[in-house]
Amino acid sequence: MVKDRTFIFASFEQRQRHESGFFTSNVAQGLTGSVTLPPLAAGFPSQTLRNITPAQAAYINGLLANSATAPLGIAYAYLASGGGNTALTGFNPLLATGAPFTPGTVIGSRFFLSGAPIPLSTANSQGQLIAFRPLQSLQTVFPVTDKTTFNSFRLDHLITKKHQLSFRFGYNPSTTTGIQVESQNQSLGQNDFSRTGIQRLKDYSAVVTLASTLSSKTVNEFRFNFGERRALFKSQNGDAVAFNISGTAFIGRELFSPVIRTETRYEWTDNINILVGNHTFKFGGDYASVNIPSAVFELNFAGLFNFGGLGGCTLVVQLCSPGLPTPPDFTPVQQYGLGFPINFIQGYGNPVSRISNKPMAWFAQDSWKIRRNVTFNYGVRYDYELTQQVAPVGFRDPLSGINLSASDILAAQDAVNVQQGLPRDRNNFAPRLGLAWDIKGDAKTVVRAAAGMFYDHPLLAIAFNSDIADAAQQQQGILTPGSPDPRSLVNAVQVFQGTVVVCNFAGAIPGVNCTPGVASSAQYQTGRQRFNDQTFPGFGPVLPFTVPVNKDFVYAYANQANLTIERQLTKDMSISAGYLFVGAHHLPHPLDVNAPRTDLQIQNFQRYANRLPTTTTEALLVGGSCPGPTCFFPSNIAAGATFTNPLLPGDTLVNIVPGMIVLSP
Repeated sequence: MVKDRTFIFASFEQRQRHESGFFTSNVAQGLTGSVTLPPLAAGFPSQTLRNITPAQAAYINGLLANSATAPLGIAYAYLASGGGNTALTGFNPLLATGAPFTPGTVIGSRFFLSGAPIPLSTANSQGQLIAFRPLQSLQTVFPVTDKTTFNSFRLDHLITKKHQLSFRFGYNPSTTTGIQVESQNQSLGQNDFSRTGIQRLKDYSAVVTLASTLSSKTVNEFRFNFGERRALFKSQNGDAVAFNISGTAFIGRELFSPVIRTETRYEWTDNINILVGNHTFKFGGDYASVNIPSAVFELNFAGLFNFGGLGGCTLVVQLCSPGLPTPPDFTPVQQYGLGFPINFIQGYGNPVSRISNKPMAWFAQDSWKIRRNVTFNYGVRYDYELTQQVAPVGFRDPLSGINLSASDILAAQDAVNVQQGLPRDRNNFAPRLGLAWDIKGDAKTVVRAAAGMFYDHPLLAIAFNSDIADAAQQQQGILTPGSPDPRSLVNAVQVFQGTVVVCNFAGAIPGVNCTPGVASSAQYQTGRQRFNDQTFPGFGPVLPFTVPVNKDFVYAYANQANLTIERQLTKDMSISAGYLFVGAHHLPHPLDVNAPRTDLQIQNFQRYANRLPTTTTEALLVGGSCPGPTCFFPSNIAAGATFTNPLLPGDTLVNIVPGMIVLSP
């Protein structure tokens, strides 16, 4: 704009991509076997059972050949074929032989184990299916798009001969759809369209630099940097419950979504160079303010069912009777159709966190030309981060009624030496040395050596996760398999098959006419195969995980050293040999700080039974129904009710949490 003083540059670039993504998994892979059953009762036709594996077909035919084992073969065949048909089509064509169905009727779109209807038509406001999905109806081709724009502006202005100003600005919006996620270790091509991600980014940046020549031997550079990122990641179907069917299909909402975050950064940097004799000194420092005023992260809020295969004897224990061949396992697909997941995980609570950090540093260094052919560099850098200190919050378990104040949570964290947020590491001094030696002073043979310490900056995600995944602000409910009977202790099978009955009505008696282990304030969402993520049902038999930070956490650093010898052979050729050493220390890694203490479990059993346990299972005091052999922590007695200690006659106990916690007055 002004000759030899002001220069302006601007650019615009846009990239667009439109292509197809594919769900390539063969959902019926391996289910190529079939068997034919004779009429099972008067009026029954013969039936051909399909969608089983060849190994299962051979096993069934072997049992059918013997009249004594034929009933077991029929039971196994109904489970295997019914599970396969239901998973693939949402419909079981087999004829029912007894309760909970009317004998002789088609089982149809109902779960074989409970008779409950399969939620095939549950949809959100956009018409997307959000519950059970027949695998053969999954979309095999879906759109993938990418639209990214790069906008930049540059201004260089020579204020005076001693002062030059530079300004840079960038704005880069981006939208990408159809992202194949791998957070559950799935292979590409196994994600249903509902599990693919949508990412929207808006990046802003501005940099102002002022370079000033203060004297013939002093130069200063000041820089101010502003940056902001607005990020959104969500699933194609944000309302669907998630199913992980190992090796076959991953359906429903991505478990690490949505993520909504705005991050703003302000940074000031100043460097000054001073030439004194044979020394070139450089001093500088920087200060930054990083602020995340709102970050939304819903971990497992949609609910997740895992299917990895099911033992052949799990549902019919007589199949493992002595003398019988071992039944083949049910495949993950058949397990999905049977409605018998390995586990169910759902997140609850407040998904919003706020994190800030103020990293700062200073350094001093000197480049000393000792002789014409020897230069020695030495210096030190200091890093410090004014990390946000996160205070714990209180929590009330709606199932047991146990109240934990913020001070109680803090005491628990202190007991295992952990905290929320990153500790402040104050001794991060990093010295560095370097040497360059031209051996003969003819620029033919040069030896270079250097050594130093370099500190890492831990990810703010560590602090964020420790704050939000604390089991108080957010809770992770974990349920294991069990009976679909609504009177059984709450389990993953009930949630999947829709047989949970919350004890929130007049005359409700847990274990009699409603489901024990669920807080009365919980809302089970019939047809969605999950709970309301804002009404935590209470901690179950598997306690949730937390991801705090150790109070002794220090920043990782690396010791680096190198030695290089270089020799010029000709004007256009040289040879060099080098050695590099890197030693990393204090690398962040996960650590189980609350591993089971068998000694304390044994002490707990001794207090309960007034004797030592005879087995490891007994030492765990596994809950069960009363009366019964595992009536240690009864699951069919209401909270607050009393019962007699089966291991210590005359001792009366109060049931605090059915199947989990009892109290001896």
